[in-house]
Amino acid sequence: MTARALLVYAVCRRPPGRFALAGIAGERLGVVEAGRLAAITGELARPPKASLSALRRYDRVLRELAGRLPAVLPARFGTCMASVEELAFVLRSREASLRAALRDVRGRVQMTLRGVAPLEAGAAQAEARAPAGGPGAAHLRALALAAARERATPALAPVRAAVARWVRAERVERSGDLASVYHLIPRGAVPAYVRAAQRAAQAGGVGMVLTGPFPAYAFGSW
Repeated sequence: MTARALLVYAVCRRPPGRFALAGIAGERLGVVEAGRLAAITGELARPPKASLSALRRYDRVLRELAGRLPAVLPARFGTCMASVEELAFVLRSREASLRAALRDVRGRVQMTLRGVAPLEAGAAQAEARAPAGGPGAAHLRALALAAARERATPALAPVRAAVARWVRAERVERSGDLASVYHLIPRGAVPAYVRAAQRAAQAGGVGMVLTGPFPAYAFGSW
């Protein structure tokens, strides 16, 4: 018997009825329910391979789901379970945290700001001046400095301040000098958010790329 892969697209509250949607391989989407949660799934012959076209198809499915449902937690691309029973067990074991995440993203979308935000000289000097200590103290200090460095995006500060009124949650990721700021905002606030961000960037001479709205990939994905 050929093994099948149960591809998980998203977690949501129990949806009404069925989905007349196709997945990334043209498969019909199904619903696996567990308690007060549900997962949107597709059955494939094997786990999907990551490629640009597959990721784009995956994003299209997630956008469609996010447009139809009030709250959706996207699954990471390629998340597969061996059976319905295994998936139901995972949903039940994580029910409290998943329900909390669904409350956070309900009626909201993700916007993404990207720009060059080098580490300030003062922060680098503070690292160099940090007093020596034992291994435990050094480890804690390194964690604190890494967290502060990740949050520090002075070049994007004017834009972040201009859109703060709509932001319900924020995440910052860095890759060298490139900073990505993820904002969770109400769906209806997207036009106002975009206008405010663009005005602030123009007025402050801030170089940035603004994209979205997206499903809440950076908030509660599993």
